[in-house]
Formats: sequence, structure tokens, C-alpha cells
Amino acid sequence: MRRTKGRLAKSARALAYGAAAMLAALTGIAAAQSMAPAAHAAGTVTFTVNSAELIVEGASCSTEGGVCTLRQALTEANQVEPLETEVFIDVDPEVSGTIPFPKKPAELMYQATTAGLDSSGAVFQVSRPMTIDLRNNLHLVPPDSIGTGLGYLTGIWVDAANVHLKNFTDWYSTATAILFSGNAHGSSLDGGVSIQTENDHTNRQVAIWAPARDVTISNYTTGRQPGAEYDGGIVLDTSSSKYSLTNITIANVTFDSATVDGGKCGSTDATGCSGQGIVVMSDVKVDHLVVEHCLFANFAGDEQAIDASAAGEPSNWDIHHNTFRDMTIEKAIDKSQGETHVVVQLPTDEDFAALSRIHHNLFDNSSEQSRGMQGLAIYMDGTHGADSVSLSNLFIEDNHFDGYRAPIRLWGSGTVTVRRNTFGQHTGSQTKTEDEESEGSGLNAYTELMFNNFNNTANRKIRTWYPTSATVVGCALSVDVAPPTSGTAPNTPVTVDVYWTAGATAEVYLGGVSLGQDVTTATTITLDQLPPEAGYIRLQTLGTSQDPDQMESSQYSRTVAVDAPPACQPALAIDLRAWAEVPAAATTHDQIVAPDSGARELPDAAAVQSGEPVWFTYTVRNTGPVVLRDVVVRDGSGPDPVCVIDLIPIGGQAGCVRQETA
Repeated sequence: MRRTKGRLAKSARALAYGAAAMLAALTGIAAAQSMAPAAHAAGTVTFTVNSAELIVEGASCSTEGGVCTLRQALTEANQVEPLETEVFIDVDPEVSGTIPFPKKPAELMYQATTAGLDSSGAVFQVSRPMTIDLRNNLHLVPPDSIGTGLGYLTGIWVDAANVHLKNFTDWYSTATAILFSGNAHGSSLDGGVSIQTENDHTNRQVAIWAPARDVTISNYTTGRQPGAEYDGGIVLDTSSSKYSLTNITIANVTFDSATVDGGKCGSTDATGCSGQGIVVMSDVKVDHLVVEHCLFANFAGDEQAIDASAAGEPSNWDIHHNTFRDMTIEKAIDKSQGETHVVVQLPTDEDFAALSRIHHNLFDNSSEQSRGMQGLAIYMDGTHGADSVSLSNLFIEDNHFDGYRAPIRLWGSGTVTVRRNTFGQHTGSQTKTEDEESEGSGLNAYTELMFNNFNNTANRKIRTWYPTSATVVGCALSVDVAPPTSGTAPNTPVTVDVYWTAGATAEVYLGGVSLGQDVTTATTITLDQLPPEAGYIRLQTLGTSQDPDQMESSQYSRTVAVDAPPACQPALAIDLRAWAEVPAAATTHDQIVAPDSGARELPDAAAVQSGEPVWFTYTVRNTGPVVLRDVVVRDGSGPDPVCVIDLIPIGGQAGCVRQETA
């Protein structure tokens, strides 16, 4: 069991493809060519590992023709002076294999406690800035039976700033495989795949210890750490509550326990191990944590994708554009405390000290093997009492959930902004009759709802406005709405968000409408975003708090039926123009195209001097009968879009720019 500090703890998209590549050819602009890697300059030292052995007597990486093991390379690299010298450790492409695991303490590079559970030292030690690229060729795997006196070991201990590890594949140990100490400022791990199948020795694949700062883990794949409170793919830890981790980035990392492989979790087979993903240990303070573009898949048993239940004083967390897939975690709800297993568990009894967001993530449990197995996707258990208006600094927005019985639950959280989230048809939800205002009205706090303010300690459990009828008029949606007649009313001014559903959930966000201050009588709202087809409309209400950006959020209303919309197809036009001699102060679309900007517009087939900057402007005009949202402007210059325009009203326009050098 893991430690806890309290209770358990699109709209239609229009794509615009410009003709910038053609215009670039006419104006003589050449595409930038890929540069070959430069040879090491003076002031750099490179050691090339040419042996997969652990220790070779008489080895020397500095002697031509000598045997250079990883241990010997590190021994010599750690001694290079001055520190400004760039040091590289590379592996001969012809060399690969598993490094023999140490059999006795004398074979360790470091023979004292590195940190926490790693009480017996480290197989390898890094004590000065350097870059180590193992090319995925050299591995470290402990045997099923560990030698006498070895105990809990770190695989490689990074105990210096600006150490960059690359392509560490099948890298394990008896405690932590890769450990960044509190001195590892500016260090990173990039590339590699380490999903253990041989034994259950590795408890942590990567650990980062406070007070390290500016540490990045990227493009890595891990999983199957054996389950315990201190285990995980990436663990954030500290020896003291005085220290904080700062600027920690976890990007494009795959956490895959792959439990579908079956097998067992033991000393000779780890195919049944199901480790946690990211774990923030007890009272660890993390300021500026980014988790982005990661995949969390196949979690089971008691393991969680992100377990921050014991974290202390979180601030500036940004969890975005991640995928959480196929969670087969099943744990009965304890109705005395509202406990259930959860995929992302936020800090217990802690407020976020600064703006933190969980946004644009996909929580997909809709596959047949996982559908309905998972209770909660996101859970927060805070410290606030009844009707608290205290700001949480937490925003849960623009996520999509499917296959969860109760995706979002808040308790004791104060004011949390939860909006523009959508829910697939396999989400748990209650279908309500038309004489009930709220999707959750008359139900106890443990009911399967898409979003649950557990009681009035979360968003004061404000009641939502609700629709009484919905009709399509031309290319617009008209909804008659009424205020709640009981319970806690939202603070004014009030905004209502409108969703379409094919049945009992909220699959498509259609838009938000401000009702202003006069919110005591029924009214009619109009949206220019149409539902995709016949179905139902439901509302969510957002009330104003002390901070205009941090809005209190209600649960969802009941639904009303809506007919199929007419064929209102979006339409747009793009004006592409090229400019030279653009003043330094003119950097936006409107500034460049302004008649008095001073920029010189280039005609087709214009010639410009080599090295001269050329600006391209893209003016996107909405020529159709519906509002355009999420307009992606691309051209032929590369894989990334020029820009993404959030909204263009009917008859309106918006623009963006791109600069190239001739």
C-alpha cells in the first residue's frame, strides 16, 4: 500500500492549407538544409566505450588501443578538469550486450548510501558535467539472486549538474535504476526503453531528489516496477521538507505496465508486475512540474498513473496532452469516506500555491477489456470546509473522458474551475427525467456522475441552470434555460456552458454564454455552434469568484431533446501575402498589413537579396454561415502549423504570420 496523508487520496475543425511553398519558390527563398553533426572542437574530451565488461584489469580509455569499459570511462571522465571542458562518453556502434552486475561491494563505483532506499551505493557514479550516450547498446540487469552484501543499489547515480544521459535501454538495478541527486541541476535523460521482464528487483526506474532543479526526462519508455508505496516509473523524492524540486519536465514518456502479458511478479519473472507511473513522495514540494505528451497504459491492481496524494505544497503544475488508456483498476468504493481507486490523484490536504492546470488530456477506458472497470479519473481531497470560496488555483479543462464510472470528483477543494470537459458514451452518468433540474439531483454523493462536487466543501456544490427546451433556428441553436430553484446558487455574473450528447453524457462542447447579473428569471440563449446531429442538450454553470479567471463550477444539468440541424457547412478563404523591409516593431499580422506599417509588399515572382528576412501574412476570412473554431493554418514549409486560430465569427477574419530568410 502507498502512503496517504488523508483519505484516498471537437468542435468541427477547419484546416487551411496555404500556398507559401509556391510563393517561396517565386521569391527565391531556399529551405534550410540539415546540418551534419559537427566534430568535437578544442576543449572537449570524448571517451568511446569498446567493451561490455564491468571491470577489466589495466583498462584505459585514454590509451590508444586500450580496453575502455563504461566504468573506466566514467572513472577517467569524472577526473577531467576544468569543469568547463565538455566531456562525452559514447559507445562503439559494434559493441553491445549486458554489463555483468557487480558481485561484491568492491566492484561498485560508490559504496555508501546515495539516497533513501538506495542504501548500499551505486554501480556507476557521475560526479561532473558530461553527456553519456549508450546508443541503446549497453544494458544493466541484476541477476535473480543478488550477491552477498550488495543490498539496495542505484544503477547509475548522477551527482553533478548538467549531466545528459541518452538512450539507456534495459537499465535496471536492485533499488533505483537511474538516480538524479539533489545536485543534478540542469540534467536530463533522453531516450531508451526499460520494461523489466526478468525479475522484480528494480523498485524505481528513475528517481529525482530535491533540491534538484531543471531536470528533464523525455522520450523514454518504462513500466513493471513491483508494487509498493515507494515504487514507480519516475519518483520525485526528498530527504527533507525544507527542499523543493523546481522545473521538473516529464515529456513524451510511456508508462506501460503491459499487464495483458500475464505472467507473475517475482524474482525470475516480472511480466506480471504493475508499477505506478509518476509518484510524488511524502511532503515533497514540487514547483513547476510539467507532464506532457505522455502515455499511461495498462495500469492494474493498486497502482496509479500519477500518485501525488502525499505531495507537499504543489505549485505551477501543468499536466497536458497526455493519454491515459486501458486502466483495469478495480477497488470497491468505501461509502463511509468516499474512497475509490483513481488514475490521477492530486495532493491531499494541500492547496496549489500557484496556477496549475490539467488540460487537453485523453482518459480513454472505452476498450472492451477496460470499459467500466475504472471508477475515478481525477480526484482531489482538500482541506476546506463547508461553503468555502477559497481559491484552489486548479483548472481542469478541455479533457475528454470515456469508459469511467465517475471521471472527476472533488472534495474539500474550495473553488476549482472544471469546464469544457467532454465525456464519451461509455462514461457513467445518470439519465434524469425532465422534472429534475440537475443530473445529480436527489442522488447521494457516491452516484456515478461525470463531474461530482462531493459536497459543499467543493465549489460550494452550486446548483446548475438547466435547459427546458432546445431548438435549431436556421444555423443557430436556441436554448430556453431556467435558474436553479433550490440549493446553493452560483455567484453572479453567471456563465452557462452548453453541451450536446447522443444519450446521457456530454460528448461535444458547443460554447458558453454569459447571463450577466440578472439571473433570477428564465431566459433564452443562442449559440452559433450547432449540435452535430439530433440528440440532447445539457448545461453546466460557472459562477464568478474573487478571481475572475477562477470560476466555481457546478455539476451537469439534466438533458432536453434537440432535433437534427440543417446542413450549415463552414467555409473560409485565405489571403496570403509576402513582405520585405518590415519594421522591427511590426511583429503581428495586423501590424504588418496596416497601410502605415512601412512594410513593402512583394508581388508574385519578386526577387529579394540572399539573407534578407521575408514575412508571410495569412488572413483567414470566415465566409460561411457558422462560427469557425480551432482553425489550423498550414503551408508547405514544414510539419508544424503556422498558427491555430481559436475562433473566427461569421463574417469575421483573423490572421497570423511566418518569417523566413531568403
